[in-house]
Amino acid sequence: LYRPVESLMNLSVSFTRSLAMFTRIFDYLDRKATIVSPEDGKTPDVEQATIEYEHVAFGYDGNDDMVLTDVTFTVPGGTMYAIVGPSGSGKSTVVNLIPRLYDVARGSVRVAGVDVRDFDLVYLRESVGVVTQEAYLFNGTILDNLRYAKPEATMDEIERACRIANIHEFIQAQPNGYQTEVGNRGLND
Repeated sequence: LYRPVESLMNLSVSFTRSLAMFTRIFDYLDRKATIVSPEDGKTPDVEQATIEYEHVAFGYDGNDDMVLTDVTFTVPGGTMYAIVGPSGSGKSTVVNLIPRLYDVARGSVRVAGVDVRDFDLVYLRESVGVVTQEAYLFNGTILDNLRYAKPEATMDEIERACRIANIHEFIQAQPNGYQTEVGNRGLND
């Protein structure tokens, strides 16, 4: 009887935590978007485009305590750069300014010579690919996970993207290739 009673007692704690979490989630979903697309958003060709940061300053929540101050650098089109620094130094923030997950407080971030604030927001975010340090895979096949962001993607598009990301051969080496089942965080029981 001890285990079932203990489970029942813990149920109210789990329920209360879940309610608090749902309250925060719904509060977040009800917020009005602060970053919106301009009415006449631009859609320049961004393939092999130069990325420029000019005197960029940024602070979270309009805070005067700036995380980034006077950041200026250029990444020439067709090149690859690494942003290196200790945890909390602003590396992710610098990258998150490109797809306008945040807007700069001062200065500008330009892609193909156009300030990202002047881009059509949907076009901009469709044009930017982000690879995080943590890999998140959902239960399903490798193909299901690859189609998560673009469900209508053709196999040719997926294989081309996988070749660019240098993972096509790895996927092909799996027991069922793109149809190999994977689980949370890439684990499969």
